[in-house]
Amino acid sequence: MKMDTGSKGIPGRKSLFRATGSTQAILYEKWKARTEPSPEGADVPPETIEIGDLGRLDTNGVLYVALPDGAPRDATPLVADFNNYTFDVNAAKLKQTLDAVTFTATNWFLPVLIDTNGVSYPTPHWKTNQSHPAMFVSGSRMRTTTGFNVLQEGAFPAAIVVKGEASNGHVFWGTNSAGSTDFETVADLVLENHRVDFFNPLTIHWSYAVPGRTEFVDAGTSSNQVYVTWSASATANLYHTVLDVACRNAIGRTIETDIVAGIWSGFEGRNVNRWDGVGPMRYWGPISYANGLDTTKCIDTFDLVKYADGKCGAWGEFFRDTLSTHGVANTKHVINSPQNFQGFSIYAILPGQGGTPLARLFSNHEVVSHGVNLYDPSYGAKHLSKLLWEDGCVDYYVGPETPDEKGVLQTSFTPDFP
Repeated sequence: MKMDTGSKGIPGRKSLFRATGSTQAILYEKWKARTEPSPEGADVPPETIEIGDLGRLDTNGVLYVALPDGAPRDATPLVADFNNYTFDVNAAKLKQTLDAVTFTATNWFLPVLIDTNGVSYPTPHWKTNQSHPAMFVSGSRMRTTTGFNVLQEGAFPAAIVVKGEASNGHVFWGTNSAGSTDFETVADLVLENHRVDFFNPLTIHWSYAVPGRTEFVDAGTSSNQVYVTWSASATANLYHTVLDVACRNAIGRTIETDIVAGIWSGFEGRNVNRWDGVGPMRYWGPISYANGLDTTKCIDTFDLVKYADGKCGAWGEFFRDTLSTHGVANTKHVINSPQNFQGFSIYAILPGQGGTPLARLFSNHEVVSHGVNLYDPSYGAKHLSKLLWEDGCVDYYVGPETPDEKGVLQTSFTPDFP
């Protein structure tokens, strides 16, 4: 007696099968002795029945087994100590295929915001033809809610264990409640504490089994960008590009100053791209220039990642957000011209983010400090003092036009910088 395992599957791919069976032994000795009018059947304990070479039934008359597609197997019942018996055998394919993956983690997981509209990416994070980013804090344990489509030609087992083998070496484990096709899974390891990471992508190979009774069979693979921050985030501006810039150039770094240096290396090159490759993002590019008199446009992180174009306030906030994503403290400083002047002009030869700025005359300017350094993200330049910033950047003051006096600090910083 052969059991058909299906002929349209992927070669070598296995599926779970549920076989049931029963036998009745024919008691010929009683019949021959004419103590009974006809052969009589005696129920055989199911745990003594072998279903071909597939294995032995349990006490409930059920056998679960993982078999490759397109490879028929012998399913003839075999009963020890009996040569004559009647039997009944049934088999059904029980197949799970990956449907959806949603990342979760208590107190250690925050949603990633879409650059173009500022709302959270929808869940699930993964479905066929859909993959959204996820963010975790180092030292946490990744979790998922993973759903499956179930091909159920017969009763599905009450207990199924799911395994997700991730490309970073973590293994997710989960079981379902009776009849559910959603599994709450937990990684076996925690993410290394105080270590920045970026899995691009994190692939997870999912499989399932009947606990203690079958091997694991393939269910599918999910793939997502997963960002890991150094510490708990201190900003709500967790846009996709903020996370990408914050983590991509700091992978594997564990010390705060090294993390800042890694992030800043992207700004120094004045070639900062959005996560999707759009860029380089501009400082006072065409969109900023067209809205030069509008104090509500191109002024913050959202405008910068949305339009890939921003003024100094946008670049300052964006750089601060990349640091704050990792919980790194930093300070915003607004630079103002001396009293009796209306503003200052920056040297025309200074390149800005993404190319030559279309404006260089400003009423003020924004920079960021961390430790002993002043960072000017708009120009990708780092300075060790206020005077070094001024002497290297300010050409002249306006109202009336007056050249900057080198070696003498004339601008003021709010708040002050040592």
